[in-house]
Amino acid sequence: MPNPTISVVLCNYNYGHYLEQCLAGILRQTFQDFEVVITDDGSTDNSREIIEKATNLDRRMRPVFSKKNRGVMATLEDVMQRATGSLIFSEATDDFIVEASFFDRAVKGMHAYPQAAGFFGTAGLLSVQTSKLIGMRPKRTAEMERRVRRRGTKPKRVRRSCVLDQSRPRSG
Repeated sequence: MPNPTISVVLCNYNYGHYLEQCLAGILRQTFQDFEVVITDDGSTDNSREIIEKATNLDRRMRPVFSKKNRGVMATLEDVMQRATGSLIFSEATDDFIVEASFFDRAVKGMHAYPQAAGFFGTAGLLSVQTSKLIGMRPKRTAEMERRVRRRGTKPKRVRRSCVLDQSRPRSG
């Protein structure tokens, strides 16, 4: 089998609560020429079962399961060494892709601009309590606002690691 265009690299440790949504956003992409290189770093939750279920349903999954937690750097090194695609997409397993055409647009953009070093979309921030969109990253500028009004742009990815817990008082 030839190398895929995109290697999706995922490092997971005890994110079973978010993992199904993360994998669903990746596996539903309209662009299909990718692999999912995932290392579970000794999770003690239900992560392994979720990864095994996805692997049984989709041949593009390439999991490795660590017996003990080695830390994010060792896990990242592992997925990067196993990646075979010409493009790398790295995502935290507590994030998820909203738009099914994200990879398609990324590949077209990278081919249209071969000097480009990368491609990213806007990220929506969700409330921990309500799971409702409460902000976007990068922060919208006046130019971004004009484009949003013109095209109806929505977040392409959602980053849960940027989620604001509105029940906590802010310091500073």
